[in-house]
Amino acid sequence: MKGTTNNPNGRPKGVPNKTTTELREMITTLFESKYEDFTSALDELEAKEKVDAYIKIMGYVIPKKTETKIDFNSLSDTQINDLINRLKNTDDES
Repeated sequence: MKGTTNNPNGRPKGVPNKTTTELREMITTLFESKYEDFTSALDELEAKEKVDAYIKIMGYVIPKKTETKIDFNSLSDTQINDLINRLKNTDDES
């Protein structure tokens, strides 16, 4: 039957995709083994090209900032107060 799988619930939340995990490990191994070649190639680039390369690389290393939107109309007073308290505590820790 179309759309039927052996696991109708899918992969549990938080469990990484096996193929993605294996691919990341392979890429990590490749960069570790070719690190000197990689840095030498970067050194040969012109300044602008080098900056562009660093920016592209950072996209894979530094998580992208995500925006969270909250529908305050759907929250109870208790939930809103909890959020306010969390924000106050976050400001104190900075």
